[in-house]
Amino acid sequence: MAVEYDLVIIGGGSAGLVVASIAAQLKAKVALIERDRLGGDCLWFGCVPSKSLIHASRLAYEMRHLGQALSRLGAQVTILASGDRILPKEDADVAAVVMAQLEAEGIRILTNARAERVELQGNAKIVRAGGKDITCEQILLAAGRIANTDRLNLGKAGVEYSRQGIKVNAKLQTTNPRIYACGDAIGRYQFTHVAGYEAVTVAKNALFFPLSSINYRVIPWATFTDPEVARVGLSKAEAKQTHKDIFVLKQDYADVDRARASGATQGFAKLICRANGEILGAHLVGASAGELIHEIVLAMSHKLKVSALTGIHIYSTLSELNSKAALLLSKQKFADNQTLKQVLENFFRLRRKLT
Repeated sequence: MAVEYDLVIIGGGSAGLVVASIAAQLKAKVALIERDRLGGDCLWFGCVPSKSLIHASRLAYEMRHLGQALSRLGAQVTILASGDRILPKEDADVAAVVMAQLEAEGIRILTNARAERVELQGNAKIVRAGGKDITCEQILLAAGRIANTDRLNLGKAGVEYSRQGIKVNAKLQTTNPRIYACGDAIGRYQFTHVAGYEAVTVAKNALFFPLSSINYRVIPWATFTDPEVARVGLSKAEAKQTHKDIFVLKQDYADVDRARASGATQGFAKLICRANGEILGAHLVGASAGELIHEIVLAMSHKLKVSALTGIHIYSTLSELNSKAALLLSKQKFADNQTLKQVLENFFRLRRKLT
């Protein structure tokens, strides 16, 4: 049966736009259906508007995160965390650095404080959380997102879905193999850059043959606080579940000359490696962490050993943080190798005698 379009895309968010762009450049006939404005949450409600607010606050103070932005613009901010710490998906040491900085700036952080109800009393709002009443003027609710698929009648097309998102396989095919899904709609990593990555896979599989599979082994993300947070791969705890020979390489910003010269000594880089140099994960907190993580992401994507990060880096730049951290593996292994140290000591003693 002849069809009018090579590809029909429902949703003009980050993923949909990428698929449409690729397909159109390849001369496919494409229809893009969007009920509202092109660009999705990131452009209109999330990443871009929040960064605009952040830029405005930077005029008064060099900063990043949204709650921090409002605080530095003069608002009194209280953060309610339902767990025992903020940033529960991040390394505990990383979260502790950010929490200490936020509290130092006067932001009130209440942990184990799950919001129970909200009441309106005059012009004030009362939030009941953790057994306490918090009075405020405005409430920002970070409740996450769910797939907006209720009106699509996916079941009639043979597409299975749940509250977590549309069910897909490794090729991003739904349970109807002629229909693909990607981006926030599948409920996995809800980041714009991941949506773009998934969209490339969908474009290749939908336009040609479904041969490409998605690989989430190396997915980086950043939290734009001050200090900035970035991570990729496994945490120490996650790595220990599958590997025994784990090394944690932690390098402080304070030991990097550019950081000292810039007054940006807060934070560290932490690399999670195996004894053979395989990089399993990385966690950064500090100035430009979201930029510095990409060197490590590239190494992990190409399965390079941590020694690849020890190559020459421009002095003096913050990128030396990565090379200094990578060098710690050989230093730690040498420190633990008493036999090698004894052999070298004897060698140099003998050489001095023969010289």
